[in-house]
Amino acid sequence: MQQLHLQVKDNWQVFPLNKRGLDFVGYVFHPSYTRLRKRIKVNFKRKARRKESTLSYYGWVKHCSGKRLWAAHGVSKLGGYNGHVSKESAST
Repeated sequence: MQQLHLQVKDNWQVFPLNKRGLDFVGYVFHPSYTRLRKRIKVNFKRKARRKESTLSYYGWVKHCSGKRLWAAHGVSKLGGYNGHVSKESAST
Protein backbone atom coordinates (compact mmCIF):
# COMPACT_ATOMS: atom_id res chain seq x y z
CA MET A 1 0.00 0.00 0.00
CA GLN A 2 2.88 2.36 0.55
CA GLN A 3 3.98 2.01 -3.06
CA LEU A 4 0.56 3.25 -4.19
CA HIS A 5 0.43 5.94 -1.48
CA LEU A 6 -2.90 4.66 -0.15
CA GLN A 7 -4.20 5.08 3.40
CA VAL A 8 -6.99 3.39 5.34
CA LYS A 9 -9.55 5.68 6.96
CA ASP A 10 -9.28 6.11 10.72
CA ASN A 11 -12.89 5.03 11.29
CA TRP A 12 -12.85 1.83 9.16
CA GLN A 13 -15.00 -1.07 10.27
CA VAL A 14 -15.73 -4.68 9.40
CA PHE A 15 -19.31 -5.86 9.80
CA PRO A 16 -21.10 -9.15 9.11
CA LEU A 17 -23.13 -8.99 5.88
CA ASN A 18 -25.72 -11.50 7.09
CA LYS A 19 -26.94 -9.08 9.80
CA ARG A 20 -26.63 -5.66 8.22
CA GLY A 21 -26.35 -6.21 4.49
CA LEU A 22 -24.34 -4.15 2.05
CA ASP A 23 -26.09 -0.93 1.00
CA PHE A 24 -25.00 -0.16 -2.57
CA VAL A 25 -26.57 1.46 -5.69
CA GLY A 26 -30.17 1.37 -4.47
CA TYR A 27 -30.13 -2.16 -3.09
CA VAL A 28 -29.21 -3.84 0.18
CA PHE A 29 -27.34 -7.04 -0.60
CA HIS A 30 -27.55 -9.99 1.81
CA PRO A 31 -25.97 -13.43 1.28
CA SER A 32 -29.25 -15.12 0.29
CA TYR A 33 -31.39 -12.26 -1.06
CA THR A 34 -31.33 -8.68 -2.31
CA ARG A 35 -33.85 -6.02 -1.33
CA LEU A 36 -34.59 -2.45 -2.37
CA ARG A 37 -33.26 0.41 -0.31
CA LYS A 38 -35.98 1.67 2.04
CA ARG A 39 -36.20 5.15 0.48
CA ILE A 40 -36.81 3.69 -3.00
CA LYS A 41 -39.50 1.38 -1.64
CA VAL A 42 -41.25 4.30 0.09
CA ASN A 43 -41.19 6.37 -3.13
CA PHE A 44 -42.59 3.42 -5.11
CA LYS A 45 -45.44 2.92 -2.62
CA ARG A 46 -46.28 6.63 -2.75
CA LYS A 47 -46.53 6.58 -6.55
CA ALA A 48 -48.55 3.36 -6.46
CA ARG A 49 -51.09 4.88 -4.06
CA ARG A 50 -51.46 7.95 -6.30
CA LYS A 51 -51.85 5.67 -9.33
CA GLU A 52 -48.96 7.39 -11.09
CA SER A 53 -46.65 5.69 -13.57
CA THR A 54 -44.38 3.17 -11.88
CA LEU A 55 -42.59 1.91 -14.98
CA SER A 56 -39.18 3.16 -13.83
CA TYR A 57 -39.53 1.18 -10.59
CA TYR A 58 -40.02 -2.07 -12.52
CA GLY A 59 -36.32 -1.92 -13.39
CA TRP A 60 -35.46 -1.75 -9.70
CA VAL A 61 -37.85 -4.49 -8.62
CA LYS A 62 -36.96 -7.05 -11.29
CA HIS A 63 -33.35 -7.18 -10.06
CA CYS A 64 -34.12 -7.86 -6.40
CA SER A 65 -36.34 -9.97 -4.15
CA GLY A 66 -39.24 -7.51 -4.49
CA LYS A 67 -41.75 -9.35 -6.66
CA ARG A 68 -44.28 -9.53 -3.81
CA LEU A 69 -43.95 -5.77 -3.28
CA TRP A 70 -44.75 -5.24 -6.96
CA ALA A 71 -47.74 -7.61 -6.93
CA ALA A 72 -49.12 -6.26 -3.63
CA HIS A 73 -49.79 -2.89 -5.24
CA GLY A 74 -51.66 -4.26 -8.26
CA VAL A 75 -49.10 -3.17 -10.80
CA SER A 76 -48.82 -5.15 -14.03
CA LYS A 77 -45.49 -6.23 -15.51
CA LEU A 78 -45.72 -3.39 -18.05
CA GLY A 79 -45.36 -0.93 -15.20
CA GLY A 80 -48.89 0.41 -15.43
CA TYR A 81 -51.86 -0.33 -13.27
CA ASN A 82 -54.10 -3.30 -14.02
CA GLY A 83 -57.11 -1.97 -15.88
CA HIS A 84 -55.39 1.15 -17.20
CA VAL A 85 -54.61 1.78 -20.86
CA SER A 86 -51.27 0.34 -21.95
CA LYS A 87 -48.97 1.82 -24.59
CA GLU A 88 -49.92 -0.83 -27.16
CA SER A 89 -53.66 -0.31 -26.92
CA ALA A 90 -53.33 3.49 -26.85
CA SER A 91 -51.52 3.57 -30.19
CA THR A 92 -54.20 1.57 -32.09
